[in-house]
Amino acid sequence: MQLRHSAIALATLALLVPAQAAHARGGDDGGSDDNGGGAGTTTSAGHYAVTIGTRTYEVAAGRDLKLKDLAVTGPIRVSGVHTSFVIDPATLGVVDYTLTGAPSPERMVTSPTVVFASKTPVLTPAQLRSPVLRQLEVKDASLTAILGTAAGKLKIQAKDAPQGGIFQMEPEFGTNVELVHTLGPGLFYFVNAFTGKINFGNGTDAVTSGPDAHQMLLGKDSPQVATKLFQDGRTTRWSVTSGGRLGGVLGEDAIELSQGATSCTSQCQAQNQVRGSLPVPPDPTNPTPLPVRSARGDADRVERTGSCAGGARWSIKAKEDDGRIEVEAEVDSRAGQQWSWQLQHDGSRVASGTARTAGRSGSFSVERKVADGAGTDAFVFRATRPGQRCVARLVR
Repeated sequence: MQLRHSAIALATLALLVPAQAAHARGGDDGGSDDNGGGAGTTTSAGHYAVTIGTRTYEVAAGRDLKLKDLAVTGPIRVSGVHTSFVIDPATLGVVDYTLTGAPSPERMVTSPTVVFASKTPVLTPAQLRSPVLRQLEVKDASLTAILGTAAGKLKIQAKDAPQGGIFQMEPEFGTNVELVHTLGPGLFYFVNAFTGKINFGNGTDAVTSGPDAHQMLLGKDSPQVATKLFQDGRTTRWSVTSGGRLGGVLGEDAIELSQGATSCTSQCQAQNQVRGSLPVPPDPTNPTPLPVRSARGDADRVERTGSCAGGARWSIKAKEDDGRIEVEAEVDSRAGQQWSWQLQHDGSRVASGTARTAGRSGSFSVERKVADGAGTDAFVFRATRPGQRCVARLVR
């Protein structure tokens, strides 16, 4: 009872206001677009609300929400104007980290897009025992949450903004902790041809004007006192020193040619993670996804999935088959549609034709075998129909 009273008292001091969906309050500042965000685009001020159990905590602008030592058994849902995510006390991980696409000249999507399916620490049952929300602080667009267990703690810092250094996790368990980043559907890691560094995104070009204006979705993992253990097209694994951190940076900060972050292990901030700045390079053109290891354990098989312009979905797979490469591409849309398609291998067209979607899934697939040349093999599958366009890329 003492913990409960403490949490209620602190929340009352924070001047709680009636809860409402934070993202519904976009555009509070009434600002107009003077940064190339497109006609009619206004900037939505960031603002977080937090739901724990059946209660939503939200404070008036400029006020502080502070909770301490609160027992939690279910998910902690964080809803903002520009970002939202869920904290799972059972794993100390974060799932469904989403950009909402709220109006802003800096937005990179125009509808809710899951950027990270999960950000998960790999911890033992002993390290996860007896989770408690030791501290939660929210003020406008900033959030800090500290989850404690019998063996250590994990700190989460977030900023409700459309881009920048807006999220990080800091484990402190007296030993290195592995953190796993898994991208959301349609996103992939790739090597940026302009910088030589690894970024992630969805490959969708920027739209410079109009109501659907947005910048190109670009991001990068931002480690501090951490070592990369694994990288493929959808996942990274990092060993993070106790007191170090693993963050995520979105937008121009993710591609600018600036110095790396300092070796901070105390009071590190989610924003301002890089030092210095040089001119921002151009957006990548048709970035090629890094290969993805098959979940079925076939070490030779790589596959990619993604979204098409116009609402369909695509997938492409490739594997070795008797000295050749078997490639299969599929489009899922709606039954009865006529599509034109083309398959390229290392820049040359190897097959083309038309197909009609069928079945309950409303899909069609194309399968071909091609010669396995020396070095890597790059495949591009294009499928089009009026109002819809799919471009699937895979490197093996």
